[in-house]
Amino acid sequence: MNSKSIPSTKISKDKEIVVQSNSISRGIYSCSPTARKLIAYCILKINHYPENLNSTVYTNIDVLHHFKSSFSISEFINRLGISKGSNTYKQVKRAVEELSTSVIQVENTEEKYKAYTWFSSATYDKANDLIELDFNPQIGLAIQEWKEIKQFSAMNIKTIGEIQSFYALRYFELACSFYNMKGRYGNKKNEWKFPLKVDEIKTMFKIDKDAYKDRMNNFITKVVKNPIEEVNKVNKDFQMSYAKIVENHKTVGFEFTCTQSDILKIESTDTPEEINEKQVINQEELEIQHYKTKFPEQWEEAVRTAKLQNELPFEMEMVTDARAVDILKAQGL
Repeated sequence: MNSKSIPSTKISKDKEIVVQSNSISRGIYSCSPTARKLIAYCILKINHYPENLNSTVYTNIDVLHHFKSSFSISEFINRLGISKGSNTYKQVKRAVEELSTSVIQVENTEEKYKAYTWFSSATYDKANDLIELDFNPQIGLAIQEWKEIKQFSAMNIKTIGEIQSFYALRYFELACSFYNMKGRYGNKKNEWKFPLKVDEIKTMFKIDKDAYKDRMNNFITKVVKNPIEEVNKVNKDFQMSYAKIVENHKTVGFEFTCTQSDILKIESTDTPEEINEKQVINQEELEIQHYKTKFPEQWEEAVRTAKLQNELPFEMEMVTDARAVDILKAQGL
């Protein structure tokens, strides 16, 4: 095996970003919230080991792809902000066990079905404080295929850690998968939208098709309203809202709207930590607006330079702008 690994971890402005193909974000699967957070952290820590084959055993394969994630149990607990208690390690162990057999469907129609297990092997070793998971090679390639097809979801690992329910985690990754529509296709400057039919939501979240039959109000509350409110409570990058799509007096789907706000409103119910985080973000935004307004020519040049320095081929606008501010500060402006 090639000893050189190719890490996928990207860190900018103290924000660790999980990047995955939209085929993963829009896949069909269900798991516990802890298991989903574990998947996200494995993607963040993934290392790709391509193995060149010189043997004649594999006549039609030149390279075997290995995708491995390895980190300490305590690191995962601390980084994802998992509540510490007497059952914390048992909770993480159950998530590892769950992922050893969990499946994601990337296609499921009357004509075609395609599904993969997330991982080919899973190790939980409390004595050595170790979690080690090997992605199914097809999933590993799918996670990283955004590099070729430029269809990706970029998610803040901190936000993933703070979200507690599975449905809210799914809406967050779905919203991130449509980010490239922001300000395009008729959307406003800081806004993007995507529709989902009720049946699509049930399929993607693996909710039984007969669940909530004749109980649409319960479906809206439990599967849409509450999860969206949870996303909005912890997510600082954008806010989500929804509107019902009605046909013949029947709710058949929802249109979700995601909006980025330049300045975050500090609420009376915010904790001191939330207030501090919002103040930091708002100060960064004020700095960006200051340089844009006072040094417009230098700003445009700094943005061009920042884009050349981007670690990812897309980089979110806020990351590029933050890097441009650092460039201008370094010039003494």
